Amino acid sequence: NKTLPSILNASFFIFMSSQISFAAPSNDDLNKRLEALEKKSLASIQSLGLVDSLTLYGSLRPTLVASDDGTDITYDIGDALSRIGFKGSVDIADGLKGIFEGEWSVDMSNNGDFGKARKVFVGISSKYGTIAIGKQRTPHYLLLAEPVDIFNHANSPFAYDNVGTFFVNNQVTYQYNHNGFRLLSAAQVNGSEGDDKTDMVNMGASYSFQQFYVAAAYLRNIEPAATDSLGEGDELTNIGATAAVTLGDFYIAGAYQDLDTETNTDDIDGSTIDVSGSMSLPNKYKVKAGVFSYDDGLNAASNEHKGWNLTFEKQFNSQFRAHIEYLSKDFEISGKDNQNALTVGLRYDFERTLN
Repeated sequence: NKTLPSILNASFFIFMSSQISFAAPSNDDLNKRLEALEKKSLASIQSLGLVDSLTLYGSLRPTLVASDDGTDITYDIGDALSRIGFKGSVDIADGLKGIFEGEWSVDMSNNGDFGKARKVFVGISSKYGTIAIGKQRTPHYLLLAEPVDIFNHANSPFAYDNVGTFFVNNQVTYQYNHNGFRLLSAAQVNGSEGDDKTDMVNMGASYSFQQFYVAAAYLRNIEPAATDSLGEGDELTNIGATAAVTLGDFYIAGAYQDLDTETNTDDIDGSTIDVSGSMSLPNKYKVKAGVFSYDDGLNAASNEHKGWNLTFEKQFNSQFRAHIEYLSKDFEISGKDNQNALTVGLRYDFERTLN
């Protein structure tokens, strides 16, 4: 008779179930466990003397783009500069910190390839400023372009992007911040290519007070000669200024660059203008707009153009947003078609500091 053993087995199972809680842990419990694991991991790292703080971060930005070049409309998956990186610091002496950062691109427009370095540097920071060596942002971008670079696009600011610097390798940089004043300087030291001493010198300053921001910067860059990589080629001088203001839910910024390029046969003057603005709307919506103008100073084979863009953005939470953007470029050269693009994009940001 199998009835009695079955009843006994069922009774035993019910008794044991009453003694064990199968309730899933709450979000608060999970967060506490994660924090405990992070603290334990960081404590293990700190006990080895490797790091005092470490931040892991990233931003994934896929886009779907419909482009119209005047003759055909094409569709493509794009990427708005996705990246993953880490940064941190370690105490090395009284009042001195060693700092480091590494950041690499993630190409979501193709295979999701991970590899191209955006910035990798190590430096020393103190109350007198920060000195760093490696591939880094330039003063020109940080001071002039960043205030107008508010769009979810790989080629913005749209006029600055044609000639401005973003990341430069082989750099030595210095930065000092105090009460809203910021001083930045950088030199690219790249052996015998171009100039034997410094291929690029870039310096500038900014000042922030209440809702206002102003900045100015100077850049001199020498390219290697076209026929001799060890000789000096074209020399670019770039002087720029930026101003920005925030008034409640409104933000507007403008950047200007005056360009002078000296070649072996010519002296070419050009300029860039970028104006960007945004307005916050209810329910975490935002509208952004920009106008831009690029003049390369050339008569033949010129890429001179003007344009505008309009973006609607929804910030779902601190990590996730979506946007739709319309971009139009009007080329001044006869025979070159204007370009228009409609882009839909997503963006996921994450950052976790272990401290």
